[in-house]
Amino acid sequence: MDNRLKILMIEDSESDAGLITIALKKANLIFEDLRVDCKEDFIEALNTFEPDMILSDHSLPQFNSLEAYSIFKQKNLKIPFILITGSVSEEFAVTCLHEGIDDYILKDNLTRLSTAIKNAFTKKELEAKKRELEAKQLAITEKLRQQNEELAKANKELDRFVYSASHELRGPITSVLGLIELTTTEFNERKFDYFEKYLQMMGVSIGKLNMIVEEIVNYSINNRTQIRRELINFDEVITKVLDKLSYLPNINQIERNINIEQACPWYGDKGRLMTILDNLISNSIQYYNRDISNPFVNIYVKVMPDAITIKIEDNGIGIEEKYIDKIFDMFYRVSSLSQGSGLGLYIVKETLEKLTGDVNVVSEPNKGTIVTVSLRNSL
Repeated sequence: MDNRLKILMIEDSESDAGLITIALKKANLIFEDLRVDCKEDFIEALNTFEPDMILSDHSLPQFNSLEAYSIFKQKNLKIPFILITGSVSEEFAVTCLHEGIDDYILKDNLTRLSTAIKNAFTKKELEAKKRELEAKQLAITEKLRQQNEELAKANKELDRFVYSASHELRGPITSVLGLIELTTTEFNERKFDYFEKYLQMMGVSIGKLNMIVEEIVNYSINNRTQIRRELINFDEVITKVLDKLSYLPNINQIERNINIEQACPWYGDKGRLMTILDNLISNSIQYYNRDISNPFVNIYVKVMPDAITIKIEDNGIGIEEKYIDKIFDMFYRVSSLSQGSGLGLYIVKETLEKLTGDVNVVSEPNKGTIVTVSLRNSL
């Protein structure tokens, strides 16, 4: 109220407009006014004059206050709209107020105009605060809803994870316990013919158990640790991953080609990147095609200023199209050849979600698979 008000009057009588102006000046209001008397001029004034409030007569030759207020509401204006008119019925006045008009003043009693204006501005301020509080409450409610959904999802996945993980762990443990019992029995009977075979079988079970534990640890790390940002040397990272996978059977029979295009530095989470590469490359190696003479795994990395693309291509056994949407599910195994827990690709998906990355899989049975990963640069 301390600044100059821009008042738009809808009034066809110049003398009545003059009386309103005098009443406003007597109230010590500082204002600039503009008078219009038809619909077209009113619409134009709303766009060009940009009023702080509207004082409207009710009845004009080809226009009235209710039509003006309808246009006002369509534009969703949050400024006072006060009716100043001659004598009106009490019923009409109540209708105007129910419609949302802030107040009405009779032309023969303009002494209440300044009070009505101040009350209207106070009302608008309160309405604005109410809208702000409602918006904040809505935002809080929506955030709580999302958090509840995420919590419900997390609890559901945790329940499934605990059940499936315990089942996966129980398998190799039961196998080792059974082999120990069998070995003990035969040892007591001085039968040693199959000891070497039993030890090999124990080694396979322990190896599987170790893989499952490692995947569980990676799953936990991805969910509980903050994302790190460090300069990545892709030659070093891929070399470390391949060295780690050197235990895989027949790995030396598979040709491995690495192609890195990097014209700018890339920053990201080294640990999570290695987890992604470890799982994807190990899959390509484990599921190579034993019926061909030239199995290969090609690893491409293209580093761009804002993102990187990692492509892992193989000519392995491939995946049927109907299974591609399922391979990233928790504990899902697409092949009977799988020695893992079925957590690997699920961890890849979860890790990429943490890093706001994407993965795409194209595969054809007995032809091979191409997995493409996209990650943004954290520079």
